[in-house]
Amino acid sequence: MNQWRIWERVKACLDPLIEKIPLLNSLTKITNQAANTLQNTNSFKKVVLVRFPVENTWSVWFLTWEELDNFESAIWESNLVSVFIPTTPNPANGFLVLINPRDFVETDVPVSDAISFVISMGTVWATKEIMKKSHSTSE
Repeated sequence: MNQWRIWERVKACLDPLIEKIPLLNSLTKITNQAANTLQNTNSFKKVVLVRFPVENTWSVWFLTWEELDNFESAIWESNLVSVFIPTTPNPANGFLVLINPRDFVETDVPVSDAISFVISMGTVWATKEIMKKSHSTSE
């Protein structure tokens, strides 16, 4: 019997118990939604930074579509793109907005890293940066 079948049997036994525990049930649903989002990172083209919700802050957004001709003609704005604003800790929820590319900064951050950053409420990225600094100072 392979590992997948064993896991499915264990999961089938645990699911009814998890559903009865409110906090654990919520966390399980969030984790499953986040995992589904992570598996489909192709839906996010690039990671962008936008000054939001106020001028002196930056938020992580995901570029989802770059050619929105129908919307552009509807509101007389050129070069609109769609970006997804994830919520934390569940990036499967959020807001979809149309924005002019001059209003955001593109990054070279991999989508999977940015999703991990959002899910962890900023702690995963901070941990990576701390590890980089500790390795560079110890050498």
